[in-house]
Amino acid sequence: MTVAMMPRAFSLRCASVFLILLSGTARAQQPSATVAGTVSVTAPDGQSMFLPGVTLTLTCAGAPERKEVSNEQGAFRFDNVSAGSGVCAIVADLEGFRSSTRTLTLKTGDSAAVALELGLDTLQEDVTVRGNADAAGESTLTAHVERMSAETMRMAPIGGRFQDALPLIPGVLRGPDGLLNISGARRNQSAVTFNSANGTDPVTGEDSLELPIDAVSSVQVRGAAYAPEFGLSAGVVTTVETVRAGDAWRVTLNDLEPRVRRRGGAFRGLESFTPRITVGGPIVKRKLTLLQSAQYEYSQTRVFGLPPSESDT
Repeated sequence: MTVAMMPRAFSLRCASVFLILLSGTARAQQPSATVAGTVSVTAPDGQSMFLPGVTLTLTCAGAPERKEVSNEQGAFRFDNVSAGSGVCAIVADLEGFRSSTRTLTLKTGDSAAVALELGLDTLQEDVTVRGNADAAGESTLTAHVERMSAETMRMAPIGGRFQDALPLIPGVLRGPDGLLNISGARRNQSAVTFNSANGTDPVTGEDSLELPIDAVSSVQVRGAAYAPEFGLSAGVVTTVETVRAGDAWRVTLNDLEPRVRRRGGAFRGLESFTPRITVGGPIVKRKLTLLQSAQYEYSQTRVFGLPPSESDT
């Protein structure tokens, strides 16, 4: 009894192994899908041009992400794509172009043909400007400013006008014609301001006012890089600040001594006489003040080509 049943049990076991092998073979030979296509771009003339070097990314549900690169003809191909994944998405990327995305639904044994078209990306440049509050008041280009105080002008052996004191500032020269040259610019190429008011003659380009030095608080000569408010000048700018009257009335007299003229070893009249008077004080205390400065000028200029008795004019 036992011997008769052994061949039958052996045949059953062989049949079970055969069915398992068939099932594994059928599972291994399950059909897959294929995704292929091209990547192109529309040229300005309207014709399509295939793009090489485009990165294709295939993403399917339940499957790892796969990447391919288009060849010289812009073609690409994904083999052995699992058909059981269902919906897949393919994305084409290339620097300088807008990306293109296509969604696919794959079935068993499908061979999907995809034509992707990229668009020209718009050139865009972003500029971010950040201000520095600490450096807001700084300037890399500063004007060279020469300043002369009222004390210096009063102590110098000059005439009674502030224009006579300008040659004391470096870079200011008086030419043979008697006109001033400031930093290489002619007098009519410069500008002058009195307390921020334009004091340049619009016709001649020279100073329109002659102030006594007693009425001047300070004189500044600005170089070529001056502030925008002095934009009327092609050269340098001379800024004159006047004296403010105090809280009490004051009267000042200066240069009351005349200078005598001496010719041929003898005194012959006056050579010059330039007295100045300055009056200032409050009209309404701490609200309104007045300062008035006046100068009388008498001078004779010697002409060396004339006889001694006639050389003064």
